[in-house]
Amino acid sequence: MDSKPSSFFSTRSKLPDLVLLDVMMPGMDGFDVLRTIRDEKNILPTTLPVIMLSAMEPVDKAVLQSLKSGANDYVSKPFDPDILKARVNTAVEIKRLRQIENESFHHSRLLHDILPTHIVERLVLGEKCISERHDSVCMLFADIVGW
Repeated sequence: MDSKPSSFFSTRSKLPDLVLLDVMMPGMDGFDVLRTIRDEKNILPTTLPVIMLSAMEPVDKAVLQSLKSGANDYVSKPFDPDILKARVNTAVEIKRLRQIENESFHHSRLLHDILPTHIVERLVLGEKCISERHDSVCMLFADIVGW
């Protein structure tokens, strides 16, 4: 397999949950890899979190360059494994919550596209059974659980 990140992402059907990326590597450095992920592959930080790792000095400059390049976080080497684990868990949880938020937005949008606003408002308020009758139209929306 080619060692370039573009070939790695083109051969995968599903993205990883997170990327831990060292700044200093042979061949491409971590900033080049990150640029490929963000610019060439157009993978957003909300879709694929990247945590940069490095012993690069000065640390402030490395952190700033990482964040400006599209990294979600930066951990200095040598690192405490518990701190790295906590940052990985946080990044994955933020990604998961954003996915839930996006799904909720799309579901809400679909409801607004299909149903009248006053019905959507009643559903949002928790009404389980909504029935209305109009002389010219009769509609029944039913969700049969376990069918």
